[in-house]
Amino acid sequence: MSAATPLQFWFEFNSTYSYLVAVYLSRTLSGQTGPGTLTLRQPLRVSFKPLRFGPVFQKFGGQATGPILSNPAKAAYMFRDLKREASYAAIPFRGYPAHPQPGPVNTGPVTQATALLVDCLEPQGNSQRLLAHWVASVYHAFFADQKDISQPEVVRALLEAFVPPAAPLLQTSVYLARLAPQAATTPVSALPALIYQLAVDHPEVRARVRANTEEAITRQMFGAPFLATADGELFWGHDRLQRAVQWGEDHPVKTANL
Repeated sequence: MSAATPLQFWFEFNSTYSYLVAVYLSRTLSGQTGPGTLTLRQPLRVSFKPLRFGPVFQKFGGQATGPILSNPAKAAYMFRDLKREASYAAIPFRGYPAHPQPGPVNTGPVTQATALLVDCLEPQGNSQRLLAHWVASVYHAFFADQKDISQPEVVRALLEAFVPPAAPLLQTSVYLARLAPQAATTPVSALPALIYQLAVDHPEVRARVRANTEEAITRQMFGAPFLATADGELFWGHDRLQRAVQWGEDHPVKTANL
């Protein structure tokens, strides 16, 4: 069997084009074919890297809403382009929810929940389909269902849908056991609340998101989505996803963090 191609997916939940990447990865890793999927010559091994836009834009000169949304003409074009790209890939897209007005929201809690899930599940292997599904489901809630993912009840509902299938892996996670020793015996029905509380309150989880963001800045990632291959090559944008996969297949260099 061919060795898996490592690929890092760096994303922010306010990033519209990252939504498309998330769906492509989720569909491909679940074995789907057709529109909105990737062509692979060998298996793909994805590492998920959630980050926050604020420090990135501050470092690279963008405004709080980002360099595109702060320009009305660019924003209008971006949303038209997104609708075209989403339609081509059979991905539902409606745009930002209007709470209180269309645009980016505070993604802190949902990003921290994602970082926690990644640290719990990724080391165990056989979890990337679950993680890809989680990331895609958050984006779908935001940009297709237009739910305000800054709201605790929305994040909790997403966790309540995701956690039960992932419970066997979560309850045997060494990382989760260290943060919350009671996790192994916590009823599945209570696990979503535990995950949410840890995501919001635990300093180590917040530190993980900060570390991801700082690493992205150090590696000159000025936005999202970014894809990183095993040899350190960077690809920006959803339209570079297939090329990033091909590059990774052609340059199978192993590194410590991929």
